[in-house]
Amino acid sequence: MYELAVALYMGDGAVENPAEAVKYFKKAADLGHSGAAYLLADCYLDGIGVEQRSRAKALEWLMAAAEMGHRQAQRRAEALLTATDSSLEEEESNRWKGARPADWYREVPLERRFSIGGGSRNPLILRKRRTAVAESRKSEE
Repeated sequence: MYELAVALYMGDGAVENPAEAVKYFKKAADLGHSGAAYLLADCYLDGIGVEQRSRAKALEWLMAAAEMGHRQAQRRAEALLTATDSSLEEEESNRWKGARPADWYREVPLERRFSIGGGSRNPLILRKRRTAVAESRKSEE
């Protein structure tokens, strides 16, 4: 379920459908998958595939992932609990500091750059999603 959700979230091997991805992340998280809970929290923080952004729901899922042993979720939950809106925005901008959009664009496969489907067409969003997926998998290894 987690891998299917990632495919739907990223548009890799499936048509990108964040709302369906959220459903599968929730199912996998309910079964105890910490990476799915982490990405579900990320969806709520960014407002991807959900009706509206919710820091409260994001924190709920981050805490669930943290309780399952996901170290990145533990750090993000702590940051969310102690952060103000401006410090969260600063943390997010620092996460991408030093990266150049031209480099990200080159990482997107050629068939994705010039096609309508198959994942996020914005290289910055695609890079952010790849990073979130990589972070979700760290505790699963």
